[in-house]
Amino acid sequence: AFKRSSFQEKLKATISKEPFTLLVPNNSAMEAAGLTESVINSMAIDELDSLLMFYTLRGKITKDELVAKEGNYEGISHLQNPALRVSFFYGDGTGQANADPYYYRHYLQIAQEKLLVNSISLGVDEPQPASNGYIWPLKETIPIPDKTFLEAMLADPRFSMFVQLQQITDSLYDLRYRKAYEEYMQWDPGPGQSGRNYKVDWHLIENVPGNYPNIRLSSFFAPTNDAFRQAGFQSVDDLLKLNERAPEFYFDEVLYTVVGVFPT
Repeated sequence: AFKRSSFQEKLKATISKEPFTLLVPNNSAMEAAGLTESVINSMAIDELDSLLMFYTLRGKITKDELVAKEGNYEGISHLQNPALRVSFFYGDGTGQANADPYYYRHYLQIAQEKLLVNSISLGVDEPQPASNGYIWPLKETIPIPDKTFLEAMLADPRFSMFVQLQQITDSLYDLRYRKAYEEYMQWDPGPGQSGRNYKVDWHLIENVPGNYPNIRLSSFFAPTNDAFRQAGFQSVDDLLKLNERAPEFYFDEVLYTVVGVFPT
């Protein structure tokens, strides 16, 4: 795949400036993913370049460095998603002042002497140092993420209660916010002005100018339907009853905004 690609030409500009780390699936891993020799020979050069850039990380990430580090090492690959923009300190410094292009990440860690990539044990052999970087052999390929948080949870029935809960909570919050706002300001700001929208954190931020981020990088814990039921919540209605504990929302004159939040 490397020989057929034009990836080496693309790396020439950076090889002299910085070393890099290769995550390299072995032959068995490639074949298990359908990337046989005949398939590779039939792939377009751009496809091969993208595949290789996805597995190539910036900087020399050694075993000693991962062993010494607590938690995950965030490795930034050379594969860019041109549709996404992130805050300038998450990119490669080539973007404008407000946003950088998005590059796919891999989160690396050594646990029980095994290499974990994105929390999955993928290390198979000892890594190999190279004159211009480091090589980590892998026993499986890594799928390229193709969904946002929202798309992933909408596609997974295990999270239906959690998604529905946030949808309903947003609507309830919007109504409570508008009520408190109107009581103080004597006019209704209208729907969607509360600033609370689960889609903003879970999905692409729509209608954002080209020089500002349209996606956020974050992690969160998403309870499954089974987790809610084990905690005693058999339905979304049961969960919404938690909101009865919320105090009344009010307009704070000092903060000059509506104060209040729902437990959900």
